[in-house]
Formats: sequence, C-alpha cells, structure tokens
Amino acid sequence: MGSNFDLKKLEKVFSNNFNSLSYTILGSEYMKKNDIDRALTVLQIGQENNPDDLVGKYLLAKVYLLKNQIQKSKQLLAEILDLFPLNLKARLLIIEILKKEKQNHKDLSRHIELLQEYFPNHGAPKKAVISSESLNQQPKTIKVEKPEKEEREVSHFSINENMATLTLVNILITQKNFKEALVVLDILEKKGKNLKKIKEKRNLINKKLKN
Repeated sequence: MGSNFDLKKLEKVFSNNFNSLSYTILGSEYMKKNDIDRALTVLQIGQENNPDDLVGKYLLAKVYLLKNQIQKSKQLLAEILDLFPLNLKARLLIIEILKKEKQNHKDLSRHIELLQEYFPNHGAPKKAVISSESLNQQPKTIKVEKPEKEEREVSHFSINENMATLTLVNILITQKNFKEALVVLDILEKKGKNLKKIKEKRNLINKKLKN
C-alpha cells in the first residue's frame, strides 16, 4: 500500500521548522521505506525540539530497536511509561524486549502486572506486537513492525476516574487508541462536563474508526 504523503514536501516542512511535529510523519515514512538511518536522524532532531512528544519518543524507541540499540530503546520506553502508564504499545514493546533478553525477571513481571492492571481484558502479551522486518543482527533479535502495519490492539481498560481528562483523550487519539479514547469519553460524559467537546471528540473518533 503506497504512502499518502509527499516525501519531498514533508522534508521541506521539517527542514524549515525543526519544531514541527511533522517529524513523526516523516520518520514513519522513512521507516516504511526501510531508510532507518534517515528515520533515526529525523526522529532524534524532532525529539530534541519536542522532548514531551510521546509519539515521536515511541517511534525513536522502535528505530533504536531496529538498529539493535536495545538499552536506548528500553530507556525511551521507560520514559514514555513513566509519563503515561496507559501507553499500550510502549508497554507491550518493552515486555517483548524483556522476554527476548531472558533476564530482568522482576522488571518483566512488573510490566506484565501493570499491563493486566490497566488493560484487564487484554490477556497475555502477544508475540505479534512486533512482527515485520528482521533486525539482521545477532540471533537474539527482535522484529519490529513498520508503522503502516502497526497492530492496533482493541482493548478495554479500567482507569481511575480522576485520570479521565480530555487531555488523555487527545493523547489516545494521537496514538490511534480510539476504543480506549471512547471509554474515557464515556467516563467524562457521566461527570456531565464539557458535553459539547465530548460530542465533538466522539464524532471525530467514529469517523476515524470508519476509515
């Protein structure tokens, strides 16, 4: 399936403004083309200028993994989960890395427990979280799927009502965790706050789910 983005235009936008969040799209496009070195450069620059952007941080963690820089990948995933424990993709990816390492059993158990706490209906971590290009490195390699084939887990999760905010909804939408975002909107709707905004977000999500 071809890209919907004009790579040259994306490169121009990014080169003109390193603060632009378009770096995540450009990095993803490079990853799809297996141009990992360029993806690394773009994502590193983007993260330097947007250190709080969790989407870019996750993509950079995946690129580090493709380059077999496991510790750097784990460090970024840990940062994401410290900032946003409900990030399902980061949680699953770090679990898969720890499983492949066959050590740090305490860390592995902790992440699995947190996965089950936040996503009680998700079940056991699946190997298919990462499943596309081989790293062509050492025997203990991890396969990382490319953005266009990224598996979108549909999971129900329970959260503390105090954590339910429109900011959380926006983060989940950005991560394409649409089902989870709808759950948070349901919680907010029961509180009776920002009903107009909730309706707008729900309509937006429903349109994205139909695409």
